[in-house]
Amino acid sequence: MIRPEGSRKRPPWIVRVLQTARRRLRMSAPAEPAAREATQYPGVFGRIHRNDTMVPGFSPEALAHYQAVGSEACALVEQALRRTGRALGDVRSLLDFGCGYGRVLRMLAQRMDPAKIAAFEVDPRAPAFCAAEFGVQALGINKAWDWAAVPFGQYDVIWAGSIFTHLNEADFRSTLALLSGRLNPGGLLVFTTHGQEALRRTPTAGGARLAALVPRIWTELDQRGFCFLPYEPDELEHILPFPYPAGRQFGATWVNESYVRAAAHEASMGRLEFLAFQPQAWDNLQDAFTFRRRAA
Repeated sequence: MIRPEGSRKRPPWIVRVLQTARRRLRMSAPAEPAAREATQYPGVFGRIHRNDTMVPGFSPEALAHYQAVGSEACALVEQALRRTGRALGDVRSLLDFGCGYGRVLRMLAQRMDPAKIAAFEVDPRAPAFCAAEFGVQALGINKAWDWAAVPFGQYDVIWAGSIFTHLNEADFRSTLALLSGRLNPGGLLVFTTHGQEALRRTPTAGGARLAALVPRIWTELDQRGFCFLPYEPDELEHILPFPYPAGRQFGATWVNESYVRAAAHEASMGRLEFLAFQPQAWDNLQDAFTFRRRAA
């Protein structure tokens, strides 16, 4: 996984060792009371769960970066709404698809009524935590990619941050189809992808295995506009803090603008209208796309 920019980082191999050790300690530890599973930090809205892998650290600088990335996501949603003459106050329902433990959601919940926000994640503990901590609706899943088992509603806005950055081609397109079908007429889909900037950083931020495959990734990106490489089991172990049965369907994905626009049109059967492409719009790394569900 390509991590967002931040302060000076440890070498990738040290990070992997520390993450694996921390995760194994968590898995072997006895169940703890809910109050000990999350910690309140100064200046942060809501507690941070111990399984929140998006936190780069707990120094004031790291926590500020964590919050800044969440705020940038809110800004992308607000920009999308302004393109259609609306604001967050006009939103009747919003889905945070891939909410994690609330990096973005905790910012959204300060800007709009949290009761209008639905939180979905494949780790059922994550939306449950977000519901308890921020007052949003929790949506869980019992079987990987079995969307029929999730009680999705219809939404004015769907945010999917760093989801399409990890899907194989079939899941990339099926997820576009799913989300387009869950938008109200005129609803907005805002999501991020790995593009050229993320690929340029892969040799230093993606680990040795991905670094060795960079020439292949560039070739596939140039020829098809899409490249997916599944994570190896040891890589998946320190990326996801929970067992994931569809592990080989999860990896690193790079796409270009033309591929995404065509895939969105095809997967939605023409229901999605392209509105915006913003390179490096999220944390100066991931590209952002905005589509609108056509009224008819």
